[in-house]
Amino acid sequence: MNDAPALSSSPADAPLRAANRAYGDKRWADCERLVQQALAAQPESVQAWRLAGALAFQGNRPAQAQAAFEKVLALAAALGGESGEGGADDWFNLGSALDQPRRPDLSERAEQAYRKALALGATDREAVLRQLAGMLRAQYRFAEARMLWQPELDIALATGDSAAQARVYTALGAVALEESRWPAARPLVEAACEADPAYAESQFSRALGLLAEGDFEAGWPAHEWRWKVSQAQGSWRDYGTPWAGDELGERILLVWAEQGLGDAMQFARFLPPLRAAYPQAGLLLVCRRALHPVLAGMAARERIALMPAEDAVPGRVQGHDVHVPLLSLPLHLGCRLEQLPPPAPLAASQERIDVWHERMTRFCFASMPRTARGTVRGRAVRQLGLVWSGSDAQTMAQRRNMSLADLEPLLSVRGVQWHSLQLGPAAADIATSAWQGCIVDWSHHLTDFGETAALMSCLDGVVSVDTACVHLAGSLGRPAWMLSRFDACWRWMAPREDSPWYPGLRIFSQNTPGEWAGVVRALGGHLNAAA
Repeated sequence: MNDAPALSSSPADAPLRAANRAYGDKRWADCERLVQQALAAQPESVQAWRLAGALAFQGNRPAQAQAAFEKVLALAAALGGESGEGGADDWFNLGSALDQPRRPDLSERAEQAYRKALALGATDREAVLRQLAGMLRAQYRFAEARMLWQPELDIALATGDSAAQARVYTALGAVALEESRWPAARPLVEAACEADPAYAESQFSRALGLLAEGDFEAGWPAHEWRWKVSQAQGSWRDYGTPWAGDELGERILLVWAEQGLGDAMQFARFLPPLRAAYPQAGLLLVCRRALHPVLAGMAARERIALMPAEDAVPGRVQGHDVHVPLLSLPLHLGCRLEQLPPPAPLAASQERIDVWHERMTRFCFASMPRTARGTVRGRAVRQLGLVWSGSDAQTMAQRRNMSLADLEPLLSVRGVQWHSLQLGPAAADIATSAWQGCIVDWSHHLTDFGETAALMSCLDGVVSVDTACVHLAGSLGRPAWMLSRFDACWRWMAPREDSPWYPGLRIFSQNTPGEWAGVVRALGGHLNAAA
């Protein structure tokens, strides 16, 4: 979406100019107040409605943004704007507001708005193309996404514009990756790197490809490009002097978890080797508070202090000498695939496990197993956890998440008592699905990962899409079965069915993008065969 609009110098526009300055300074409350003042004084002001839309979009209020941009286009049409239909950038803004993964019913209108913006000559044509292509990819319309970019590549090649070539090759590589995995994307990404070696997006794509192939020796250094890609803006935490991997001695190193909860659990395995390499150093781990209960035991054994990321504001944390992002540890420790450390020994407290054991024994309609399998009325019963959806905020959420209805064939698996580990809005799906009465919903008890880990410790295994629960189960040493989208994250090294990261993990991947039925069928057959 385009930024806030430029404004005229009319005295009547003074509140609007002040609002625009507040928007530029990210003083959102002031901006909101000033925009309302401007609209009260000039309710038909196109510029004021445009700024109201930009402010709503920034504040993650897409419905309000949509209404504001629709008002802009209506006013522009009434005033006889560009072709009587509004400007190209206004259509782009409307498309951005309509483009909501949680509202597929709006996708057709969003696509129409994007195409209108292109037809009218949007200021930032590539930005419109990226968002429209992203929408088409999310709908598995890969051929159409390629067709968007091919003319741009032809122009870039004809004019010798190497920077444009790199951007378009990278965009085409993203299409190929999601349609046909890394081998198909590699030549496009390599062409992008050759055209413009300084283009971070292509170098980062190459890094993920190298890691997916298991080439850690080249992949970890290339992975440092992640700090220069556009999506990483603002994610670097400046805790002072970065650690360059040199001898620590007795210095204090602050390690900070930079990405999601699952990443933190996966890469916590590098903390024990870090301690072994630098036994005299002070170590401080900054990570989300929700992880502390499962990290506490390992941290105590390895003499690592824990600090909640919620409290660790850069500039205010003191007492350390150098700092490093968690995902840079394998680079500094020289990790290769064949030397991959075992999962971090995460654990729930025995007290919590005992509480869950008693809770399950009392409230489940199947007895709690004391061994790998319990028996109820003479038949074997396995206690399995289930997770079908992760955060909707991530860009690949539509491809990664499943609906509970997709998993209904698992209800016919013999000898299984299902337990929901699902959190968030998706947990409510149970009440309106065939799973109601067939799965125990524990979501109201799962207040942190310590509770989830304690419950997992009482289960025989976990079935999940690619979420943090896979990493937690793997780190607890519990068997896990992951349902994976076709274009799996680099760490799962598709099309592998096992994982060097977690010995107890079995991966069931889509054979075709977006197709879950075969995955569920394969998992059901596997669970039945193991019954």
